Amino acid sequence: MPRLVILGRELITPEPYSAGHACTPAEAATLNAALTRGLAKACYREISERGEQADLQACVASYLKGFSQGHERLRAIEAEARRIGRARVEAALYRQGKKLASLAASEISALVAREAEREEVLLEATRRIDALRAVQREGLEELAGGGSVPA
Repeated sequence: MPRLVILGRELITPEPYSAGHACTPAEAATLNAALTRGLAKACYREISERGEQADLQACVASYLKGFSQGHERLRAIEAEARRIGRARVEAALYRQGKKLASLAASEISALVAREAEREEVLLEATRRIDALRAVQREGLEELAGGGSVPA
């Protein structure tokens, strides 16, 4: 297993891909390399932001989940959840007669992150992204002349 050192913190990364029915040895090596590079970037970000408080095992688990489910979809959901969270924070401040600009950037980030992690926000973000993808898929199928387009 590859060993990474990121900002002084050591991490052993998994190599779940091997040659077999699903991929060739070269494909397995490429997937493992992509996984390791992605983990290094994700953990670097986590350590940079949180320092010694960084939970590398949680970072690895989250990244592996996304790697298997497709990071593009998960990133889109997370970005949409942040947009929803920001709108909710702005609305709450507005009700108090305040503006987003009245808060420090770190405070805004913390409030938006907290809102974005709420179950109802994540569910709505997922619903929006899945609906958008369905529309995109329908458009592609129409352009393909009614043929099926992979999800």
